[in-house]
Amino acid sequence: MLAAALFSALAAPRHWPLFKQCDPRWGAHEMGVNGTGERSTICGEGCAMTSLAMVLNALQVPYPGAPLLIDPGNFNAWLMANNGYTCAAGDCNNLVLDAVERLTPLVTLFGELPAPPYSDIVRGLKNGTVAYIAHVAAMHHFVLLESPDGRHNFTVKDPFYNATSYSYDAFSDIIMYTLRG
Repeated sequence: MLAAALFSALAAPRHWPLFKQCDPRWGAHEMGVNGTGERSTICGEGCAMTSLAMVLNALQVPYPGAPLLIDPGNFNAWLMANNGYTCAAGDCNNLVLDAVERLTPLVTLFGELPAPPYSDIVRGLKNGTVAYIAHVAAMHHFVLLESPDGRHNFTVKDPFYNATSYSYDAFSDIIMYTLRG
């Protein structure tokens, strides 16, 4: 009975908090690593990192050594201190996608792949076992998928814009994380 209750709690759609990357509490914080490329702030280029912070916060992942849950400000600090960014193609703000696995066992990188079929994403969202951070190609921007809206679109948590949905066709690739919590 307890196992069934636990499975049903895990196999439910997720409700993510909304963090904005330009929030004054962290928007001006520098992100990335020193190297041969440019660096930016969370407000300037922190959409993927902020989306992942929403996932961690919803899973109630604490900031190491503090009684605080993960948010974009402290997650960025942790990433900077734990090799969570890398330089590539003149940009030193690139998130090391599997770095989060060193922070918590609740999240495992599945990969960054071309957008899977719409029905596969719907299934993963409905059973709550996958987090999808979608790359909106035309905007060079990442958003956290929340739920299908039935019209080949998804409601989203957008860390920068005030958008609440995007068409599946807008996504070029998706960062996928398997969730255990």
